[in-house]
Amino acid sequence: MLHELNDKAALSAFGQELNPRSNAICKADMLIKGQKVDNIKLGNTLSNVQLRADMFDYMLSNMPFGCTTLITDSA
Repeated sequence: MLHELNDKAALSAFGQELNPRSNAICKADMLIKGQKVDNIKLGNTLSNVQLRADMFDYMLSNMPFGCTTLITDSA
């Protein structure tokens, strides 16, 4: 659908995940689909933003449901 709107558009996935298991599953799924995994980071997005220098046209975010601690002392 993206290329129907703009045939020169490029879609790249970036992300940061707090849970090491979810992070690994995400990377494995992306590798299976032939996607680049270097842009998927491990860590807390509230206290350790690892994609701060990047610029994005669009962003999706999930609330951290189920997390008992959202911000650590290092924030």
